[in-house]
Amino acid sequence: MRVLLIKAGFVPRRFNVVTTPLGIAYLASYLREKEPYVKLKLYDIRLDKPDDNQLYSIIKEFSPDVVGISSITMEAHEMHRIALLTKRVSPKIKVIAGGPHPSLFPKDALSDMNIDYAVIGEGEITFHKLINALASGKDGKDINGIAYRNDGEIVINPAGEIVQNPDEIPFPAWDLLPVERYAKERKFSGTRLEIPYVAMYTERGCPYQCIYCHKLSGRIVRKRSPENVLAEMEYIMKRFGIRRFEVVDDIFNVDTKRTHAICEGILQRGWKTILSFPNGLRSDILDEETIKLLRRCGTYYVSFAIESASERIQRLIRKNLDIEKAKRAIEIGVKNGIFAAGYFMIGFPTETKEEINQTIKFAVTSKLHTAGFFIVTPFENTDLYEMYGEGREFKDFKNYHYHYTHINLSNVDDKTLQRLYMKAYLLFYGYPPRILRVFRDYPFNKIGYFKQIFGFRHAFFSIKKMKF
Repeated sequence: MRVLLIKAGFVPRRFNVVTTPLGIAYLASYLREKEPYVKLKLYDIRLDKPDDNQLYSIIKEFSPDVVGISSITMEAHEMHRIALLTKRVSPKIKVIAGGPHPSLFPKDALSDMNIDYAVIGEGEITFHKLINALASGKDGKDINGIAYRNDGEIVINPAGEIVQNPDEIPFPAWDLLPVERYAKERKFSGTRLEIPYVAMYTERGCPYQCIYCHKLSGRIVRKRSPENVLAEMEYIMKRFGIRRFEVVDDIFNVDTKRTHAICEGILQRGWKTILSFPNGLRSDILDEETIKLLRRCGTYYVSFAIESASERIQRLIRKNLDIEKAKRAIEIGVKNGIFAAGYFMIGFPTETKEEINQTIKFAVTSKLHTAGFFIVTPFENTDLYEMYGEGREFKDFKNYHYHYTHINLSNVDDKTLQRLYMKAYLLFYGYPPRILRVFRDYPFNKIGYFKQIFGFRHAFFSIKKMKF
């Protein structure tokens, strides 16, 4: 059995964030441990950006029995392209779609006759069962956690089994990836630090109830032990000489005691790690002791997901962030030498002009170095969609984007929302003392600062694409 796992990318590619693909790397390591007979190859399409002929040749050369494609919603168009080229190589190859997009939209995936199965949700156990079935000559359609077609009808099986103890999963198959090549790509953290690194999950799941979240990893947090996390770090440092880690948990500091144990383990071992937290730490439970400890471990970048500065909107979206504590955490982080990025959403249901301006004011008057402002879109299969999005017309998946939308849920008219979006970027980045402070504090590579600011142009000018 030969299995080719492909990570899809954004189209257009200038929007690509290219970080080490944990999804397919975990699938590979789990499958390799359970079924040593399987011949595996990982391919990240975002690195080479192959055209159709090149991708066709890559698939044909490996001659897989199964091609697995991992994609998020904005990579759905690319997922379908890969599936088409795979079937052109041979109609006998089984194509399995997985990752966030097929998990949330299995009917979209399977509306493509080139895709045979969709793995829904956490993939390790389900994917292994499906591969095992196919290798045994079975169709695997009795496996929970998959979707498939039966006489033209799409069938979605009950939820599959998830890993209860993440310590039991082998480390990602880093040896099957060209790890060093990711150094020069645009990362989640945004910083242009061209030092080899890997992304890491130290836990799965999030206990909070935000209505805009897809809840893909569930509401129950399953934490890796500090010993297991430190063991992976040690393996990576010894095997690849890499000491930079980008932690992409939903909320790394959900368990303060565990957070401290990991940090203290790094310090006790004398490691000179470089850490970033681009996926957000919960800022209102991020105390001064934890911030200082993270900084001592080499943390240089933290993102703060604020969303809204309105207490009413915080209650509405069920994030319930304590705004004052979050503001204090930002100040402490910056004071201790951490580069701070903020993320905000405007256009929530019933949100007023005054509330949007409240969020803009928070961002502008904060100590944040950078900020991203995003228009609220009620993506399907979220509570937000069920509450406010049903009945609205959505465009094709390939047009989904974080910075512009065609839906306005707020209490302001379309033109006003557009102007407020533009105002947020103008006021935040049009403040000269901030520009100087960002240049002073930008980590490691000052040239990267100009690339970072230049990179925000697509967000600012995307306002022209907002067609409500």
